[in-house]
Order: sequence, then structure tokens, then C-alpha cells
Amino acid sequence: MNIKQLWQKITNIGVDEEHLGRSVIKVRLLNQLMFLTLTTSSLIVISYILTNEGWVIIATTSLNIIIEVFVLSLAYRQRHNAARHFSCILFPTAIAFNVVANGGGFGESNIFLALGFTAFILYEGQKKLQIPAVFYITALFVFSKLYIINYHSTTPNTINPYDEIITFPTILIALGLLIVIYQNEIKRYDKQNKLALKALEIKNNQLAQINSELEQFSYIASHDLKTPLRTITSHLGLIKWHIKKQNFEAIEKDIIFAQNGAKQMYTLISDILEYKQVSNNDEAIQLVNLEEVALQVVQQIDSFIKEKDAIIEIEELPSISVKHVDMIVLFQNILENGIKYNKSKPPKVIITATVIKNLLTLQFIDNGIGIDAIYHDRIFQFFKRLHRPDEYEGTGIGLGLCKKIIQNYNGKISVKANPTGGSIFEIELPIS
Repeated sequence: MNIKQLWQKITNIGVDEEHLGRSVIKVRLLNQLMFLTLTTSSLIVISYILTNEGWVIIATTSLNIIIEVFVLSLAYRQRHNAARHFSCILFPTAIAFNVVANGGGFGESNIFLALGFTAFILYEGQKKLQIPAVFYITALFVFSKLYIINYHSTTPNTINPYDEIITFPTILIALGLLIVIYQNEIKRYDKQNKLALKALEIKNNQLAQINSELEQFSYIASHDLKTPLRTITSHLGLIKWHIKKQNFEAIEKDIIFAQNGAKQMYTLISDILEYKQVSNNDEAIQLVNLEEVALQVVQQIDSFIKEKDAIIEIEELPSISVKHVDMIVLFQNILENGIKYNKSKPPKVIITATVIKNLLTLQFIDNGIGIDAIYHDRIFQFFKRLHRPDEYEGTGIGLGLCKKIIQNYNGKISVKANPTGGSIFEIELPIS
């Protein structure tokens, strides 16, 4: 284990980011401080023993080591509040006792300054503890210094005349490092917190979208699927009644109604399965030539195009990184709509593309019946239809599916009126 790994291990004693939240920064900071003071105290005790200093100063410094080890053990057991109290209350008390017992002279003023500053940070956000802790540490310093001034008059003011000169820059450097470490930890936590909030926001938006789609599917189960089923059941009952009456002309009409109901139900179930296919599509994203996709879709709906005597014009389209099946579904739904909702002779759809920087804009321009501006948003909702089934066939899932596909690529889909009549469906897709 190298020094960096050891430092990381000590820093993270008792750390559980999931439960501690932002206070994990203070836990790490306290671990670092206690380890540094433990190391310093241990080296001082060793130096005292080697230079045959008095047993009192060795004992009092050893007391500091015991407290430092105890605070780290509290951190290890995740008793972080207790560790904070011991380090900010008991540890300064031990330093004051050291001053009183040994007459000071080891840079205690700078040590108390560092302890006060540390307590101020560790109790940040806890006004009822922050100010009293700093006041308590200040009082310990004042009373311990007053004691040695009055009762240690025979003892030199300092054991080492250079102690303040040595300890002041040392403490200053330590405090500087303390501030840098604390600020870096705050920045790191804030960055992680922003990322977590962003991820949570994305998940919430996805959940809201799923809930909306579930509500729409509930509506299908309670209404859209029941309607054709009710039609079939009703006309089968009439067929049975007409058979008894031997009214065969009426039977033929009822059979047609029942067939239309079955056809409507089949179309609805097929659209739901298509939605499921897109939602659960595990196909890998790859470079797809959109011009080839358009030609493939035209070939797939060739019989429908011929039936309506429609014209499809495809301008030069680029290649982008997408799922191939998504583009097939997208192009097919918009092309079919442009032909179906169209009374022009002949129906016509033009597909164009422009690329500006990293944004691809696709336009599907038709000469159809057009869409009133108040419905421009509604048509992209699942199962929202503007026409009765007897006017135009369909379930209202197609454009909702197109919107879902485009949103999966962080794109946009919209519709606007064609100045020459009809509609222009516009799709914006980021290329990268």
C-alpha cells in the first residue's frame, strides 16, 4: 500500500456517503486532522523520551495521543457526532491541561488558534454549538495562560524561545491546507450532488412520461378496445336474430359491420405491439443512411402509395447514428399520414434535409388537408384523434410513437401549416 492509498483509507474511516450526505466532508476533514495530530504527538513523545524530558510532559502528551486514537475509533464506529464533540471539547481541554502542567512554551497559542478554527468549520450550520465551542476553546487558552503567568513565575515563559516562530508558520500552513481540503471537498460534493439531482430529474421526467403513457393505455383498455368489441358482439347477436327470421340481406350488412370492428381492433392491437417493439428495442445505435431508409419505407408501403396514386419525392438525405428500426417506424408513420389525410389529386409528400453545425432538420412536406393550429400539440399525444374512424382509419398512436422516438435522441418534432396547403412535419435531431 503506497502513501496515497494509506491517506485515502485514513480519510475515509467510517465514511458512508449514502447516509452522511454533505456532512461526509466534515467527517473526512476530522479524520485527516486527527491523523496528523496523532502523528505529530507520537513524534513529540518519542523525542521527549530520547532527550530524557520529565515524565509529566511525556504523560500529558501521551494523553493527547489517547484522545486522538479514541476520536478515530469513534469515527470508525460511525459515531461521528461524538467524535466531533471529543475533538472540539476534550482535545482542547487536554491541551490546556498540558499548558498548566508544564508551564506552556510549546506554541500553545497557535495550537488553540488552529483548534478554534477547526471547531468553527466542524460545527458549521450548528449555531448553538459553533459559537459556544469557539468561545470554550478561547476561554481555555486565556485561563491556562493566566494560570502559568501567575503560578509559574519561576518557570521561563518558554522552554524554547523560538517556539512561537516555529509553530506559527507551521499552524498557518496547516490551516491553509485545511481550507484548501475543505473547499475541494465542498466542490466535489456539490458536483456530485448536481449530477445526482440531474439524474434524479431525468428519472422523474421519465417516470412522469411512463405514468402518462400508462394512463393512455388504461384509456384504451377501458374504451378503445371495448368499442370495436361491442360492435362485433352486437352485430353477431343481430346475425343470430336475422338467421332465425331468415333475413339474409340484413345478415350481410351485419357481417360487414362485424368485420370492420374486427379490423379496427386488429389495427389497434398491431399499433400497441409496434409501440412495445420501439420501447423495448435493444438494437445497437449505428450509422444509418436516411435516404436508404426512405426508399425502404416507400417499398414497404408501395401498395398503399399505388392505391392512392401518391407521389413521394426524396431529396438527398444524410447518414446519422441512430437505430435503424426507429427511423423505419418514424418515416413510415409520417409518410402514411401525409398520404392518408389528403384529398389532393395526386397526394404528394416531399422529404428534405438540412444540416447546420451539429443539427439535422428533416421536413416532410405534404399537400394534405392540413391541421388546425390549436391541434398542433395534441396530435403527438397517444390515441388522440382529430377525425372519426369512419372518416379516416387509424388509432392515433403513430405520431405519439414518432414523438417518443425523437425524444429518445434528445430531438424535437413539430408541425406547421404549409403555405401552399397541407402540413410540414419538422424533425430536429442532434447529429453527435
